[in-house]
This record gives sequence, C-alpha cells and structure tokens, in this order.
Amino acid sequence: MAVALLVLCSCSVKEDRSLCPCYVDLIVDEFVRDGFSSGTVAFSSDGFDSRDDIILADYVPDGYSVAVPRREVKAACVCGLDKSHVSGNSIYIPAGEASDPIMSYRELFLPQGDEHRLYAVPHKQFCRVDFLLENPMEGYPYIFRVRGDCSGLDLFDLQPVRGSFSTLVYPNTLGEYRTLLLRQSSDSSLFLDVLLPAGDSEADWELQYTVSLSDALAAVYYDWTKEDLDDVSLRVDYARAEVTVEISEWEGSENDKNVEI
Repeated sequence: MAVALLVLCSCSVKEDRSLCPCYVDLIVDEFVRDGFSSGTVAFSSDGFDSRDDIILADYVPDGYSVAVPRREVKAACVCGLDKSHVSGNSIYIPAGEASDPIMSYRELFLPQGDEHRLYAVPHKQFCRVDFLLENPMEGYPYIFRVRGDCSGLDLFDLQPVRGSFSTLVYPNTLGEYRTLLLRQSSDSSLFLDVLLPAGDSEADWELQYTVSLSDALAAVYYDWTKEDLDDVSLRVDYARAEVTVEISEWEGSENDKNVEI
C-alpha cells in the first residue's frame, strides 16, 4: 500500500489539449522573393474557415499566424490575382478575360502540437500561349478567340473548376499575339477561333475557321497536371487552317507574373 501510494503521488494528471487550438505560422518569404507584394491566405477544416488578403512583406520573416483546430486542415496562399476574384473556395476568371499570372501554394496538414510551421512555396497555375503566324491570308491582321469549359481553380486542391470561358487575343504594339490560360482539366475542351474583324461588334466578325486546341495540345502530350505548368507556342498556319504546338518547359525563373498581354 505504501509503495502504491508513493507511485500515485509521483504521477501528474496530463492536461487534455485536444480541444485547444494550434497556432500555425505560414512562412511567405518565397512569394516575397519572387516579387509578389500582396496575396490571399486561406485555411479550411470541418466547421472552420479563414481567409485574409495580406501585404506579404508585413509577415516576413515570422509568417502569418492563425489559430486552427487540431484536426486535418487545408492551407493555401495565392498571388498574382488582378482581374480574377476569390469566391468561396475557388478562384474565378471574369467573363471575357484571360487568366491572371497566378502562383499558388496549398497543403493538407494535421496540427498536433501547440505550434506548427508551414512554408509556402509558389507554383505556376497558368500557361502562357505565344502565337507564331505563318502564311497570313488577305485581311490580316486577324483576331483569335480561345474558349473552353474550365474557368476557375479550387484554392485548396488546385483542381480546375468547370465553367465556360472565352477570351479574345489581339496583337500588341509589336504585332505579337499572346494570352494566358488558367490550369485546365486533362479532359477539358479548348477551341481556337480565327476571326476577321468586320465591324464594331464581335457578333459581326467573320469566323474564318475553328481548330481544337485540346487535340493540338494532346498531340504533344501537354500535361495539365504538372505542379508548375509549362508554356506553349502555337504555330498557326492560316492557309492550311492548322495549328501545331511547341512546349516551352518552365524552369522556375518566374518573370511571367509581370508579362503584358
């Protein structure tokens, strides 16, 4: 009895911390090093949601802090939003617009201690498309229209969100054609229309022909599931109504966020 009492007296009752929050520090230094000044951070769990638009430099080097429940939590940080907007848990491109040069991070984690640290690393969610023109016919310059059926991106799993989109591609001051496409599903339908302007309204323009951009990308095994999307060049042969694709692998030097369309 004496021994048992001694053992009991030497034990301490451990505090149940399962209902206490975990304080997470999201380190955003990598986004700042890539030149981003602002962004959106978000966290989500069963019955818990938090989203905030922040000035990134304000959270270097200690990180953005938030209290989360001690269960599986999804974290996200997204930058490069200009015309696009966040609604619910998704990023959406406005009707008629090209994608923004979106860079994003996401992670699924299980906080167990009182503190947890995450390191946000940006990944490229857009494909830059450059048009290379061959054998332009009478009536040049034309206008391109790219249309498809994915117009958004889930914040937390970075999967495409279904929805129709259409954007016009005009020549810039140097006569170059360029646009940005948001990440698409591997089975999405993308089309390229070649239009001849014939009035003030798009409805009055003459459709020269349509080609399947999905088929052209699939022919060169373009991978919409890559963590960082590659860029492409489209070689458009007006006379033959053909499009061929050349992939430009992305090497991690992120200057595309400042690209002018």
